[in-house]
Amino acid sequence: MIGTRVDGFCDTLADGRGLSIAPEDPAALAVALNDVLCGRRSTDLRGARAWAQRYDIERIASRYEHDYLDLCREGERQPDAGDAVRLLG
Repeated sequence: MIGTRVDGFCDTLADGRGLSIAPEDPAALAVALNDVLCGRRSTDLRGARAWAQRYDIERIASRYEHDYLDLCREGERQPDAGDAVRLLG
């Protein structure tokens, strides 16, 4: 995988999962593509797949549901001083 250094994409490509290039740099993209296609550079495809599994739609939906239900339960009780400490951490 080849991607640009924007937002959190560098984390996605870290640890050899992909090649990171500067945004808006077609020459760097061409070099990276050529290097991969010619076998001069490779990426950890297994690692990339494992990373992507962390963001499986079912897993993410379950996390959102869990967090949403927690927020609903939080709304049913009165806040206390500890809430501010937890939020400001």
